[in-house]
Amino acid sequence: MPLAINKRCEVRDQRVNGLHVRASTTDPKVFYTLVRPNGARRRIKTGPYPVVSHADARRRALEIARDVELASSIRRPGPQRHRP
Repeated sequence: MPLAINKRCEVRDQRVNGLHVRASTTDPKVFYTLVRPNGARRRIKTGPYPVVSHADARRRALEIARDVELASSIRRPGPQRHRP
């Protein structure tokens, strides 16, 4: 698929949720992982292609998603317990 001049294109990975690659006519291809810590969208740069392979980007995206989910679950306040 040819890119229009000065346009950016994002392609999402079909296997790993949140992983996508951005490509443009002027910039190199870069992998990003989209996560939602505490409901806010955050795009984390996974690395440039071909320095980071597609397989490595998938692996890293899963690690990032796991780390964000674990950090969110630790920060979530549990039910308040009242002491008599």
